[in-house]
Amino acid sequence: MLRTLLFSFCVLLLIGCAETPSQPEQPEPVSFTETSYAEGFAIVDFHGMSCLETYTLEGEETSLSCRVCKGTPPDTLLEVDHYLFRDSATITTLSTTHLAYFWKLQQLDQVLGTAYASWVKNQEVNARLEDGRMRDISGEKNIDFEQMVDLSPDVLITYPYGGEGYEQFEELGIVVVPFSEYLEIHPLGRAEWIKAAGWLIGQEEQANAAFAEIEASYNAAKELAANVQNRPSVFTGSNDGGVWFAPSGQSFIAQFIHDAGGSYLFSDHQERTNLKLDFEVLLERAMLADYWGKVSYREEGITLESIREDDPRYASLPVFEKGQVFYCNAAKTDYFGDAIVEPQAILQDLIAILHPELKPQHTARYFQPVELE
Repeated sequence: MLRTLLFSFCVLLLIGCAETPSQPEQPEPVSFTETSYAEGFAIVDFHGMSCLETYTLEGEETSLSCRVCKGTPPDTLLEVDHYLFRDSATITTLSTTHLAYFWKLQQLDQVLGTAYASWVKNQEVNARLEDGRMRDISGEKNIDFEQMVDLSPDVLITYPYGGEGYEQFEELGIVVVPFSEYLEIHPLGRAEWIKAAGWLIGQEEQANAAFAEIEASYNAAKELAANVQNRPSVFTGSNDGGVWFAPSGQSFIAQFIHDAGGSYLFSDHQERTNLKLDFEVLLERAMLADYWGKVSYREEGITLESIREDDPRYASLPVFEKGQVFYCNAAKTDYFGDAIVEPQAILQDLIAILHPELKPQHTARYFQPVELE
């Protein structure tokens, strides 16, 4: 619920006013912290008050979705959704993915709870869940209200969609902040949200330093594959009910493939929404591809035979016949957790797959080739 904070007042004449006073214009920011890759947030200073702004990314144009501020209020009217009264906030989160930001910052003490704790793979987070330093706030429908009351965190990090029942937490004084890192179209854009996490807990400098390290490592790997002569074509995605779903050419997956020295098969699809193709159309286009990459969740592991069992038509693809299929098994790796702050590790994996001569001694962390049978 949008709340308006009034930081100035007007004196009304005792004889009354003939006209209703006009609404003051929103103050201009003094400084605006530019993000290098992320489009979904910014840190803005309004005359001594620091604000985290998050934006919607699902439409064609971005728009302000939430403004959270802390510090000395300016002497003008400013629309603010939430105000943090502590520089270093305590955190709960709806997504286990967001835990990686605080893990990377070595600030897990600030995180009191997470939903979907059974999906956590990070050893440090699991240790805290086991000894009670962090709690599972999952409820039957969404979030356990009683757990949240007991923990009394300063902030609940959510996603921008849904939102059913968040008002009950706001009434308790809990600041609800939507993170939309999953909509960023660059791997470093997703990682850069560590700056938003750092702002919430008063660790801006540490977050800037951590991201600079991630960026430097990513760009060093990117430079390794920048001048390759041959760029193998790669397709990705999966079949569901006869329809092939794949990331668009405007996606972090497409960026990964390009930076690894590959050519994404669906790069001509420039909308942000996922690509949908009839499976038969996909099979026709994929005949010209050099590699197929996929993310799966299989406790028993992934083989060519297990892929063939999903759909025998896969076996007709040249990439399948040549064994040029690579994968990330989310059951065995923390692809939906730590990987968000380790894009350089994913990029190095992909370079080793597409151009093994560039990294002959590479040990895979997330993506690896399917072993030939």
